[in-house]
Amino acid sequence: MTDDNGQPVTASIWFIETDERKTTNTDGLAFASLLPGTYPVVVQAPGHTTIRKVIEAEAGKRIEIGITLAKARVHLDGDRIVSEDKIFFDNGASTITSTGLEILDEIAILLLDQPELTRVEIQGHTDDRGQTDANDLLSQARAEAVQRHLVDAGVPAERLQSRGYGERFPLEAGTSEQARAKNQRTEFHILQRTEP
Repeated sequence: MTDDNGQPVTASIWFIETDERKTTNTDGLAFASLLPGTYPVVVQAPGHTTIRKVIEAEAGKRIEIGITLAKARVHLDGDRIVSEDKIFFDNGASTITSTGLEILDEIAILLLDQPELTRVEIQGHTDDRGQTDANDLLSQARAEAVQRHLVDAGVPAERLQSRGYGERFPLEAGTSEQARAKNQRTEFHILQRTEP
């Protein structure tokens, strides 16, 4: 296991079906003896994106798998799930861009890894351009598109709700491009959690 800079990372590897767990050494290496078969694994390291991968083991063959763990872009901050990067949509539409889909996949993994987050509101916000009614509809459509993607990624639908707030709650006042860019956003608010 290495990070984006090629440096070894101490990570935990969980073989889901056998419930076996391994930890990499200071060189970023871990060793496991596996019977032939398919093994879904989860690789985690603090401050890095969780990786889910399937390993194919064949009889009499040694396999080496190199995994690069990227710095996590998504984390919990109190009662919010925060992304270091914005989720972008096509202009005036609810179609999520490819970069936005990557971020949502990280959010899905965070939610799947933390089942104690039992109710999360996905909030869509727009800037002040356009008619208020149109902004309300667009922000709702975008929040619903995010919810659909998270459900398609395996997050149970009953844990999620979506709501469009249009332009009602700006983060920054004004009509500058900077203010408008800041106000167009998707937020994730934790409404309910149970004890882990």
